[in-house]
Formats: sequence, structure tokens, C-alpha cells
Amino acid sequence: TTTTATTAAAAAAGGDGFVDGAAALLEGIIERPVTLRECGVLRAYDAHRYARVSTTNEVPLRRRERTFFRVRTKEDPVIEELCMQGVGNVYATDDVLAMLMSAPRSVYSWDIVITKLGQRVFFDKRAAAQTDYVSVNETALDPPADDAGINSPAALAEEATYINQHFSQQVLSTAAPPHRFAHAHPFHTDEPEVAAVAYRYRKWALGDGIELVARTELGAYETTAKGDVQLSTVAALNEYAPTHGTDWRKRLDTQRGAVLATELKNNSNKLAKWTARAVLAGAHSIKLGYVSRSRPSDKHSHVVLGCQSYKTTEFAKQTALSVSNMFGIVKHIVQYVLTLDNGQYLLLKDPNKGVLHLYSVPSDAFDDEEEEEDDDDDDDDDA
Repeated sequence: TTTTATTAAAAAAGGDGFVDGAAALLEGIIERPVTLRECGVLRAYDAHRYARVSTTNEVPLRRRERTFFRVRTKEDPVIEELCMQGVGNVYATDDVLAMLMSAPRSVYSWDIVITKLGQRVFFDKRAAAQTDYVSVNETALDPPADDAGINSPAALAEEATYINQHFSQQVLSTAAPPHRFAHAHPFHTDEPEVAAVAYRYRKWALGDGIELVARTELGAYETTAKGDVQLSTVAALNEYAPTHGTDWRKRLDTQRGAVLATELKNNSNKLAKWTARAVLAGAHSIKLGYVSRSRPSDKHSHVVLGCQSYKTTEFAKQTALSVSNMFGIVKHIVQYVLTLDNGQYLLLKDPNKGVLHLYSVPSDAFDDEEEEEDDDDDDDDDA
């Protein structure tokens, strides 16, 4: 069955979906977040080396075998503990929230699983969800075609995800001491090579009794001249098919602003999600890399052509991302879900238009997917 889910404006008219355009107008008054727990270990960003990277001083992107945890909301032991303690009443992870917060910019279809239990709401992703992959040129006037081989949307998303994982570890210093938070890594058991990622669990009061608790991620730290520690997120844009007007090797060093402007147009949704995640984590800055294929026909070999550091607040302005709108979207959907019966729902981005549909689904609707994911994990362990 389909549950009617509308924006405030469409609700009065009996609309049949959250309209992205109207969602962009939602606003929320947000109090300063409370950091509930910090877990894991961060490495320092190697600014000395990567500030010097350029098109004439490129650095090969190295393959680094690391374990990245993509733990869902309902499987996070810290969120479970906080929930049992009565902390908050809405629970999510930063990647799921970022997808929701940037919904007005999305083009590709995606979905989020929502569970309502009494006055509690859980936002989660499905197994092997879209939130685990990085899109490429999603909002471009001429986006990648499905039949473009290594340049198809699915192939590019897999490549971009690979690039981001390896780049995030490569730009970290092995000489500087690690920054250890008070609590141990929440998911690390006996994995030999765990990615250097730290987690912050934070709470936001959204008003009207809604308290959002989310796990957020951090990728690096820097120490100021005064000895203060500043936290950062790390991400990488990637070039796959240089053209005459957008060739990074010809433009990045002298026209970086123009290159970023083009990326803001072609990857508006992706950059908004990265910015939202940095805002959620309370990161001081975003370390942004520019990574290109060594050869346009080779999706396995890449070079880093440049790196730039942006203050999160300033980058939010460049991406035209409104923090109050981010939380206004979340609050509006939570308020609507709280009027529904207890159960599980699927929030689906319409593949053909800017509308989000909310479907009521059985509680075991995605059990088969989870079993398949567990089998895949076992196979990886055996390998």
C-alpha cells in the first residue's frame, strides 16, 4: 500500500508525494548540537605534502586495502545503547541524513527505510544501498549514459567510491601522532587493516519534542599554530573523460574556481551531501581532492592533480546549502511519519520526477537482502 506523504503545501491539496521543489523551501530552527560520544582514532592530514600537489606535480593514487564499515542504523551498538537510555527519539546515520537533506537536488532514484515504533523513528538504508556509492555527474546537462561501458552511471559510481576510499587514506600522515578519542572504535573487532575513520554521535533538538541522534564520520585532523585540534572530512572529485573546455590538466592550476564551479553544476547533489555530512559531524573543514584517470580508457589507474581545503561554513555557502533547510526537511518528514501507524515504510525517490513517495511495507520485506549481504561477507572472509 502507498501512504500519502506530502509537503505541508501539498497536504492541504491532497498531494501524493513529497515534492522536492517544495522541500527546498522548508526551514527548521536548530539548537546547537550536543556531542554524545566520540569514538575511534584519527590520523593527521598531510598538508605539507598535498598542498604541493598540482598538475605538474601529480601523485599516483595508491591502492590501500582497508576495511571501511558501512554499519546501518539498526545495527549500530552505540545508537542501540543511546536508544535504550532514552536519548533522542529519531535515529539515523550521516549518509542517510545527507541523502534526505539534499533530496531537492537528486536526479537518480534512491530509497530509505523508515521504521516507526511508538514515538520513535529510525531512518536506515537497505543492504548494498545507494548511499554506499558516490555518483558522478548526476546533475550534468549531459549525464553519463547507461550503455557507456566504463563510463556508465553504475561503473562510474563504483570507480568514484573506490577513489574516495583510497584517497581518504592516502592523504593521511604516518609521521604525526594519531588523535585518539575517549571511546574505542565501535565496530572494530579483529580486522587487521581498519580505515582511519572516527565517529561522532551527536544530538539535535529540532523542536516540537523531536530530538535527532545520528552517527557522523570524520576523516582527518589538523593542529593549529596554537595547538588546537581541528577536525575534517575528506572527499575526492574525479575526472573520467576530459574535454577541451573542462580538462583539469590544463585548467586546475590556473582556473580552480572555474573547475569547482563546473563541478558544482555537474555534481550538485554529491557536493551537497558531502557538505551536509561535514556539517553534521561538526567538521571545521572539508579536504577536497581532484583525481583523474591516468588515461581516459583506464578506470583502474588514477593520479591526484590537486587538493584544496575549504572551511565547512564557507563551502556550504558555495554549494548554496542551507543548514536550516537541511533540518527542516528531516523534521517535516518525521512529523508526518509520527502520524502514521507503527510499522516499516520505504521512502522512494521517484526515478522520473522530483517527488518522494512513502510506501508501507511488511516488516520482513528486506530480510532476503540482508541474508544475501551476510553470505557475501562470509565469502569475503573465506577469500
